[in-house]
Amino acid sequence: MSKTTLIPTASHWGNYLVEADGDTITAIHPYPEDPNPTPIGQSLLNSLDKGARIPQPMVRAGYLKDEWNSDSSRRGMEPFVPVSWGKACELAADHLETGIFNILDLRNRLQERFLTGIDDTIVNGAAQPRLPNTLNVSFKSCASGAMVQELDERGIAVSAHSACHSGDLDPSHVLRAMQVPETHIHGTLRISLSRFNTIDEVDELCEALPAIVAKSRQGVAV
Repeated sequence: MSKTTLIPTASHWGNYLVEADGDTITAIHPYPEDPNPTPIGQSLLNSLDKGARIPQPMVRAGYLKDEWNSDSSRRGMEPFVPVSWGKACELAADHLETGIFNILDLRNRLQERFLTGIDDTIVNGAAQPRLPNTLNVSFKSCASGAMVQELDERGIAVSAHSACHSGDLDPSHVLRAMQVPETHIHGTLRISLSRFNTIDEVDELCEALPAIVAKSRQGVAV
């Protein structure tokens, strides 16, 4: 007879307890010490043995042939080619260092422009190791929802939370734990970059945001 066990596990969305009956996962439970677990973790249960699960690494045909010189506009249209885990790791590692430094330059450009061009700005986690592609910044006396909306209308995609809480309007419990001041926490933006972003796109955001912050501080609907 199989025995039901609870196994701690970590995922992109947080920590959970996996309930297993032998080799079969039967339930996903929030980790008791997580004050605000995201329900996205429940998707792990339905993704394990479904037909949509990818059984091995797949690479876009154009990228497999030309790597970073491939035509990225073909994404979503080209077929995917199955490759070994070794080949997938090789492709990922080949340009990892170069890609990271390019993205880091873009993030630092954003950060510097915000700090020098917008008063009362806090870069959250600035003194700690951070992902090179992510900038989390808080502006005093602002409403993040209004700023996200206006940037979206200009074709610029940012969020007020991490991806797993992007639809939540309440301030992040993580930022509260980091003791971000109440004067700033409601005006937080999370900006994510990739190797597909350009300096022109970064500068477009830098040019647009000061006026949007000023409107938000005045209490004007944007």
